[in-house]
Amino acid sequence: PNGRFETQMKICLSISNHHPEHWQPSWS
Repeated sequence: PNGRFETQMKICLSISNHHPEHWQPSWS
C-alpha cells in the first residue's frame, strides 16, 4: 500500500505544481 500511496502523492504533487490555480483558486 505504501508504494501505491506514494504514487498518488506524486500525481497530486505533479498536478499541483503544474496547475496550482486549480486546487487553490481562493489563494489567487
